[in-house]
Amino acid sequence: MRVAPAKLMDIHHVVSRMREADRREVMAGRFEDSDSGLIDDLYVARELCFALLCLFTDDQTPVAIIGGRLRWPGVAGILMIATDDWPKIARAATRWVARVAIPKIVDPVCHRSQCEAWEGNLVTMRWLSRLGYRVEGQLEAYGKNREGFLQYARLRPETTLHAPSSVQIEEKRTACSPAPSL
Repeated sequence: MRVAPAKLMDIHHVVSRMREADRREVMAGRFEDSDSGLIDDLYVARELCFALLCLFTDDQTPVAIIGGRLRWPGVAGILMIATDDWPKIARAATRWVARVAIPKIVDPVCHRSQCEAWEGNLVTMRWLSRLGYRVEGQLEAYGKNREGFLQYARLRPETTLHAPSSVQIEEKRTACSPAPSL
């Protein structure tokens, strides 16, 4: 697998051959369902992204576009779309994203990265989970045709907070002080 900055021809190749689940997910959040509009938007967006990369097979076929863009200071929106050739690079791409992209590209720029995934895109949801992204909530009727989505997020490790559960709180209250009276 090879990784390089996404060029217009790479974006065109991936968008025009996008997996059906990715197409449904992406188009649910767009005013128009045209490939040309999405290609133009991604090409222009590369100037606003801290990364917009293309992942290739060993024979140099573009397979996926991945990227990230700051939504506000410290918080990035991420994206990934792929062709049906994704299984050819999935293992290598997952390893590269986990070992290189997240720690060396995403984490230095933001303490939180997030995205929305269409609830029917099972491959994407499994991939996000493998990369350490967690579901934060369900977004009902989030797409233009009322498609449901899930909000995924990942916090940079040193910013991860572990709030005590209510059971721990109750145990601490009992051990340290009497419960408040009503």
